[in-house]
Amino acid sequence: MRVKKFISLTLSTMLCLQLLPTASFAAAPATDTGNAGLIAEGDYAIAGNGVRVTYDADGQTITLYRTEGSGLIQMSKPSPLGGPVVGGQEVQDFSHISCDVEQSTSGVMGSGQRMTITSQSMSTGLIRTYVLETSDIEEGVVYTATSYEAGASDVEVSWFIGSVYELYGAEDRIWSYNGGGEGPMHYYDTLQKIDLTDSGKFSRENKQDDTAASIPVSDIYIADGGITVGDASATRREVHTPVQETSDSAQVSIGWPGKVIAAGSVIEIGESFAVVHPGDYYNGLRGYKNAMDHLGVIMPAPGDIPDSSYDLRWESWGWGFNWTIDLIIGKLDELQAAGVKQITLDDGWYTNAGDWALNPEKFPNGASDALRLTDAIHEHGMTALLWWRPCDGGIDSILYQQHPEYFVMDADGRPARLPTPGGGTNPSLGYALCPMADGAIASQVDFVNRAMNDWGFDGFKGDYVWSMPECYNPAHNHASPEESTEKQSEIYRVSYEAMVANDPNVFNLLCNCGTPQDYYSLPYMTQIATADPTSVDQTRRRVKAYKALMGDYFPVTADHNNIWYPSAVGTGSVLIEKRDLSGTAKEEYEKWLGIADTVQLQKGRFIGDLYSYGFDPYETYVVEKDGVMYYAFYKDGSKYSPTGYPDIELKGLDPNKMYRIVDYVNDRVVATNLMGDNAVFNTRFSDYLLVKAVEISEPDPEPVDPDYGFTSVDDRDEALIYTGTWHDDNNASFSEGTARYTNSTDASVVFSFTGTSIRWYGQRDTNFGTAEVYLDDELKTTVDANGAAEAGVCLFEALDLPAAEHTIKIVCKSGVIDIDRFAYEAATLEPIYEKVDALSDRITYVGNWEEYHNSEFYMGNAMRTDEAGAYAELTFRGTAVRLYAEMSFNFGTADVYLDGELVENIILYGQEATGQLMFERTGLEEGEHTIRLVQNAWNINLDYISYLPEQDQPTPPETTVTVDAMDAQLVYTGVWNDDYHDVFQEGTARYASSAGASVEFEFTGSEIRWYGQNDSNFGVASVYIDNEFVQQVNVNGAAAVGKLLFQKADLPAGSHTIRIVCDTPVIDLDYLTYTTNA
Repeated sequence: MRVKKFISLTLSTMLCLQLLPTASFAAAPATDTGNAGLIAEGDYAIAGNGVRVTYDADGQTITLYRTEGSGLIQMSKPSPLGGPVVGGQEVQDFSHISCDVEQSTSGVMGSGQRMTITSQSMSTGLIRTYVLETSDIEEGVVYTATSYEAGASDVEVSWFIGSVYELYGAEDRIWSYNGGGEGPMHYYDTLQKIDLTDSGKFSRENKQDDTAASIPVSDIYIADGGITVGDASATRREVHTPVQETSDSAQVSIGWPGKVIAAGSVIEIGESFAVVHPGDYYNGLRGYKNAMDHLGVIMPAPGDIPDSSYDLRWESWGWGFNWTIDLIIGKLDELQAAGVKQITLDDGWYTNAGDWALNPEKFPNGASDALRLTDAIHEHGMTALLWWRPCDGGIDSILYQQHPEYFVMDADGRPARLPTPGGGTNPSLGYALCPMADGAIASQVDFVNRAMNDWGFDGFKGDYVWSMPECYNPAHNHASPEESTEKQSEIYRVSYEAMVANDPNVFNLLCNCGTPQDYYSLPYMTQIATADPTSVDQTRRRVKAYKALMGDYFPVTADHNNIWYPSAVGTGSVLIEKRDLSGTAKEEYEKWLGIADTVQLQKGRFIGDLYSYGFDPYETYVVEKDGVMYYAFYKDGSKYSPTGYPDIELKGLDPNKMYRIVDYVNDRVVATNLMGDNAVFNTRFSDYLLVKAVEISEPDPEPVDPDYGFTSVDDRDEALIYTGTWHDDNNASFSEGTARYTNSTDASVVFSFTGTSIRWYGQRDTNFGTAEVYLDDELKTTVDANGAAEAGVCLFEALDLPAAEHTIKIVCKSGVIDIDRFAYEAATLEPIYEKVDALSDRITYVGNWEEYHNSEFYMGNAMRTDEAGAYAELTFRGTAVRLYAEMSFNFGTADVYLDGELVENIILYGQEATGQLMFERTGLEEGEHTIRLVQNAWNINLDYISYLPEQDQPTPPETTVTVDAMDAQLVYTGVWNDDYHDVFQEGTARYASSAGASVEFEFTGSEIRWYGQNDSNFGVASVYIDNEFVQQVNVNGAAAVGKLLFQKADLPAGSHTIRIVCDTPVIDLDYLTYTTNA
């Protein structure tokens, strides 16, 4: 366990910070006797609000401490100052010259203290000046600025490194927040676990450059807190904030691009903020946000956020590009009734990026059609949003043809495309508009005005704004090519100001799909998106990060996906959806819409500093709304989740008040009579538990039901099977007033159930004994029921069983035992879907599809196409269907049709992953259905389709049908003669007296029998079933009637034909019988 070292900040500590009145500008070293063993004799130190920094001149290292009360907690190991990279190597031969400490100064963050360290490199001649400032205002923050002065020669530096801090006190794991934008989604997830026990070495560069905007911040933390390092710049610039695992910890630092330092010149190479903090990355990011306020990068205040930014939203992207105005208008009544208050018209409405003109195929009447849509939305009391892509001037646009001077030019003089994260291009992205070209800015403002004033839209959803390429266009008079990247936010700023000029309550969202958002775009948003998260816990972690950076009241949306609902509500996010839902999916959506609209947590105060991600037992989020604390506990995370059910602690409550804890999703009390200073309870839940703490003035009289979610089965239930002698017992203290007991050794009771948990309730008493408990025929324990008299005792429980059919058996071994009841947690077994491989002949392909292979595909095969409109189709009989495919950055989008109706547009573009569930529909009516996957954009693929077969209909009982010889269904060939006698079935029969004569009968059944005579003058017949010879039957013998001459059983279900051929006369037919369930 990490040891916290608390040291009294005595008067001698403060005295040691005073400057000595000497000719040198070096400060007196610290001689803090109260810090013995922590701060070494001779160290220099400065202090601020919640932080202390010491400098060891001999080792030239910086150590960071967090102050807590009157003590210090060491946060970093003694760490180097960082240096320039020259000739591929970091220069580390700096020698100490001086350290100047100013106790009282006004710095970047207002009043505080300053330390200036000067040192010189012997190999390069560079003199480094390293300035650190603390603040009396901002807690835990240290500002650092570095400059270099060259000596007699120029020095070419490829990279500058600063603010290097290695975390102190790590044990087995460290968590890191990584704000870099160089890669999306899975691998580049912002929050990563650094496992110090494995052989791998974690490393993330965390870039911000012309291919990747980012949050220019990284954080590393353990249970006691951590260290954040971020760029201290008022405008965006190229910067890296790498996180690297070390031999027994991890370090964070910052780096800026190198320069040539001319002989005798001084250059400032970069500034940074470091934050020491308790808890997790939320506190580090909040400290960074507060520091950036002093540089003028200020996020919107709560009062500046329009109400519409908190509204529940629906987006047309569920139909992909196939939406129509009438489709959207036709859905408004349903959405309004469900509580939706905002509608987004998504991609596909325009002619070309850059022009942003209405597509005549969608809007044949131009602006009047747009107004027809927005008017309908407004009539439903909703706001209308319009999707677009800022900074994109298009490729085939009129804007580019008429004004190429507006555009970014690459080093070869060609128009530059907007980049994807980390480099590369996306077919959707056009040429980049330069933020330093007045005409480019004006084109964006013209569009905003047109959309709001001519078409009636109330706000915007900006998409695909990852970064801006460097510009070499001489017409723009750039100070450097990087200026276009650094000033990208100018487009956002001016566009947003135009929006506000039209409507002060305008809505505006910008989305870097899959990656961290551009920090310098954040001041111009009224809502932020978690941007295509790939898991429920990833979206929750992003919510926490953006609340830290934007403010606790700022609206964040958890993106549109049904499995997001509990995560969106529990974290206080805005719930949005995009799909045209029906059946059970629609019911689930409306349920969560109702919950979200009731609790309104998106308008509450997010409290991010109570629980530490990765160290508290549960992944936990807290929102305060109208004085009530709401808690969300999750155990479905992909990065960490508890084993079993640890106690749940509610932090942040008033210690002097009593609370009732209510599960507001299921409207049940999970705990009560808890005092705020010890609000700990235990309850079981599957993936999430969303509760609120309701203040109560008097204790609740009713206890909490420990068996909530369990099904109770009383002792008299027919499902219980008793063996041996058992006696009925009656008492008001028993469940249902009854119980059963036995004192017979080996008497037993058996109960079978489908579920995940089981409990046995009974009595204890002084004459009671022991019982063996078996679960699925395995002895689990021997229960001793002897003790003080008590009824309704849980004598045995087994929790967290696999969802399956189980059997519990209780066997009396001594004394008396009884059964009051069983309680089990029911489970619905996962239905068995039938899988259809992509190469199955059941799937019909239209268009040009090609087969390709990967061992990770189902059956190793898949099909793909890039042909417009190509489709794959399967017809099946079932009640649910799923579609699986591969995701990759090489794939695009596809439309899914079910029974001829467009139901969803799916996005295959994303981080590489196979076997991904891309589409699902449940609750289909029994019968035949057809699913069709249609190419919409770029490449698409299909791995397999699975469906849930409809339930087998009950098999009708088998019946035996008798067919008399005279029945018209029998087809006779050759000479047959009628015969009459009372001994025959129905008094009639027919016989053949010539060879080759035959009789044929078609039936539906599983068994057939031929009845007739034996006699001394009878002969031989051959019997055929379905034209195949089965048997030759000899009917010669002693005279007898009504004899079973032939029988064929176990025929497959279906239609069959029996044919009897006379080989040697005479043969006869009295009657046939067959067994059928048709």
